[in-house]
Amino acid sequence: MFQLLDRDPLRLVGFAAALLLVAGTGGAGRAEIKTVVDRKKAYHATPAFCLQNVPPPSAGDAAGKAVFTLVDGEADPHCGGLAKLSDGKLPRHDDDPAENFFFNAGTPGGRIAVDLGKLLRVKQVNTYSWHADARGPQVYKLFGSDGAAAGFNPGPKAGTDPRKCGWKLICAVDTRPAKGYLDGQYGASISDSGGVIGKYRYLLLDVSRTENDDAFGNTFYSEMDVIDAEAPPAPAPALPPPTVVKGPPKYEVSIDCSEMPELKQWAQNELGPTLTRWYPIIVAALPGEDYAAPEKVTVTIKKDPRILPGKRQGVAFTVGSHVVCSGPWLKANLEGEARGAVVHELAHVAQQIRGRHAPSWLIEGVADYIRWFQYEPKSHRPRPDPRRAKPTDGYRTTAAFLDYLSNKYDERIVARLNAAMRESDYSDALFKEYTGKEMEELWREYVATLR
Repeated sequence: MFQLLDRDPLRLVGFAAALLLVAGTGGAGRAEIKTVVDRKKAYHATPAFCLQNVPPPSAGDAAGKAVFTLVDGEADPHCGGLAKLSDGKLPRHDDDPAENFFFNAGTPGGRIAVDLGKLLRVKQVNTYSWHADARGPQVYKLFGSDGAAAGFNPGPKAGTDPRKCGWKLICAVDTRPAKGYLDGQYGASISDSGGVIGKYRYLLLDVSRTENDDAFGNTFYSEMDVIDAEAPPAPAPALPPPTVVKGPPKYEVSIDCSEMPELKQWAQNELGPTLTRWYPIIVAALPGEDYAAPEKVTVTIKKDPRILPGKRQGVAFTVGSHVVCSGPWLKANLEGEARGAVVHELAHVAQQIRGRHAPSWLIEGVADYIRWFQYEPKSHRPRPDPRRAKPTDGYRTTAAFLDYLSNKYDERIVARLNAAMRESDYSDALFKEYTGKEMEELWREYVATLR
């Protein structure tokens, strides 16, 4: 549950995003096809697919009654199947294979045929995808057909030009950014300035990989909408349910941005959904015997950047279940680390460490492990400098060390260390107890991997 503490009514508006026009192929005697592409980086994406220039996904559009067929290519065994393209359900997060369709790793993509069941005046075709890495962008060609041409082939294999067997090329879509990381949430909306793309019963997607640097370049396609020009507007799909964990049935996160009203839209649409989704995940990652995490968390965004004791400037701090953030710092980092910094503080709420024997470097290291190695995209993970770093540096350096130990020795080591700190039972000897090696030896081993 999320609550925004603010006296003023909120207006729900869209997000600013890049707008690209992709040249399409229009039929004779009609306006030119246009494709609008939108992207929200992994930092800012939410399950609602709130894109600035592409309509949100719908449930009950023409694709919901269509028959999807895999004409060519191999579906990845971990995906949710072709039904995920039209079931009106959205992924929970940026790496949710069961709620997406994607082609198998190492394959070049494939072709998907869509039978709409009858001839429709197609107003719009919208496609949506979401991933934390290179499987976010969309690269495909869209063909359409009424099925009436002589020699029509409803399922042309790769290597066969659809235009030679009764299909018309509608447009080519490529949402990859010109530079930078490919991660994020993407939408492509294909329409015609004349109002209708054309009269089609069949659609064909010729899907390509986004990159060839490794085997994982096939896009996570979350949804495909086909808008019938004669049908009433379709409703929005239901958002995925919140993450369910053992323990209290409900967590509540309240955000007070009354001192920074210019951040209330961001708090409502970006920060709030992030915190309500991730707090249960963090609680589950940091369990303890007979331990129950706080059910209610409050976040206060202050106008004065001097939020630390002694009126010192800082980013954020946590006391019990209350998080205090510097509003000016958040405002300056909305396109970067703002949400991740508050996720770090949520980890402190779940940690609930008050014992005197818990070292600060490990407390901060665990919180940054949750942030950088669980929440943030893989492409943003920190890499310590082996010439200067020490395991007790805290924050990102300790987080990276803990990630190494978790992957090589004990996947529960972070939770076990945190529980020991919470119960005032921590000592450096626990590293040997959990791995069989002293902390210094483990650090030398980790540093060797960096070199």
